[in-house]
Amino acid sequence: DIHWTIPDSPFTIAGLWERAKTIKMDTTDVLVLSLEDLLLHLSLHTSVHHKFNYHGLKQLYDIAITINRYFNEIDWDQLRLRAYEWRTEKYLYLTLRLSQEILGAKVPERILSALKPEAFSEKILLEAQRRILFQKAGKSDKKASFEGIPHLDKFHPDNNLLKRMSVVFKR
Repeated sequence: DIHWTIPDSPFTIAGLWERAKTIKMDTTDVLVLSLEDLLLHLSLHTSVHHKFNYHGLKQLYDIAITINRYFNEIDWDQLRLRAYEWRTEKYLYLTLRLSQEILGAKVPERILSALKPEAFSEKILLEAQRRILFQKAGKSDKKASFEGIPHLDKFHPDNNLLKRMSVVFKR
């Protein structure tokens, strides 16, 4: 997405543009967020702004791809510190954990442990998974077939990670 600002954020987010990197797109220089700011932005976008609805799987996929592609370039301690500075650690924890569990993102366990809220309930994780993978149909949850995401039923938590990842790689 192209943005001039981070829209409607209820958080104090400082220093984004000072930490941004300049890259060339065709013949134009553009600013892109640092990897740490990008992960925080993606995390807030999916968890706070969209509450894990509206193509949450695609958003988790963006996070997982970013982590797995740039794992060694991400300053994990800086990411953790910035999350505390912005008071967004619980949102980052939840999205990182979901990215790890659903799509196999290589999130360091020490980072998840440090970010995990003291009063975290696994019910929150299960509700977020439901929002990402299922839709409410009457009195029971049924497998969804969101437009643009065929074979969503293959991401059911009962399927092993290899089966879930094979769908992503086949697509």
